[in-house]
Amino acid sequence: MGAIFLGIDVSREKLDFACLQGDVWQHQVVDNEAEAIEKHLQSLLQTDGAQWHAIVEATGTYSAKIVYACAQKGFRLTLINPNQSAAFARMRHKTTKNDRADAQLPAQYGQMNQSDLPVYQLPDATKTALRQLLIALEQIEKMRQQTLNRQHAYAQLSRAQRQKLVESIFDANVQNFDDQMKELQAKIDRLIPPEDDYEESKKLITSVVGIGKETATAILAKTNGIKKFGSAKQLAKFIGLAPTEKQSGSSVKSRGHINKSGNKTLRKALYCASWSAVRFNHACKNLYQRLRAKGKPTKLALIAVANLLVRQIYATIKHQTPFDNQYYLKTIH
Repeated sequence: MGAIFLGIDVSREKLDFACLQGDVWQHQVVDNEAEAIEKHLQSLLQTDGAQWHAIVEATGTYSAKIVYACAQKGFRLTLINPNQSAAFARMRHKTTKNDRADAQLPAQYGQMNQSDLPVYQLPDATKTALRQLLIALEQIEKMRQQTLNRQHAYAQLSRAQRQKLVESIFDANVQNFDDQMKELQAKIDRLIPPEDDYEESKKLITSVVGIGKETATAILAKTNGIKKFGSAKQLAKFIGLAPTEKQSGSSVKSRGHINKSGNKTLRKALYCASWSAVRFNHACKNLYQRLRAKGKPTKLALIAVANLLVRQIYATIKHQTPFDNQYYLKTIH
């Protein structure tokens, strides 16, 4: 028996499974709970000669349990993003929208793209823990900034109108967030053992002028060490810094923009890093000045610099060589 493509539609409370066996679609509905998922996958594995390939649309935390269970049970697994799923549905002229149809769609996607299905592998426990800590750190940073904004707004009242209790609550909340961020950052810093190549990769990435330790840690955690990417362009696309183009003949030509379907957190981190890079990273500084001299907007020039930072980061990991800020200067003489 050849590969059987198992489409899985994910929702908060349940999972819809669909697979084509012969000419008949088989459907099952399972609670989105670890025990129910494990029991159902185990029953599928008892099918004689079946080689299961699960296709799941990545839906954040709701798909986490099925992704983990499939990987643990030895299923071949491919994750597709919502944009891929929506584009495939349009290509198939799908007009029916329900859970059964949504489960069939990824299975059909697998059947039509058998030779080009990347197999997903769970990151190791350290990288998973790092990702969770970084997400928590990012969320607390946002809450801290929101509190500071409210505190600033409250401070615009006259002294007679302000209440000391309210002011003390604001101060206590900010201090609490600071303590939590410090604790999380310490946990992140000591999570990686010194002998791990993860630490060496972080040193290589921070050798790129403009990239700090926090950004390097986030990049490594969210890209699973970068090494799965075959090119800097793939990495830029994952982050959402790859330029797009729409041009066909003489009638279709739209203004290019970056692909924002990538990782929002990394895109923001690299955009912020570009502010420092245009001052101290020689190649980035030259690129920024050339684009601004051509009349390009500041934001566009900074995004181009962020893209260049991605290429520099990828090069350090690929060649296992620290960044040389003088290299660009040598090439122009």
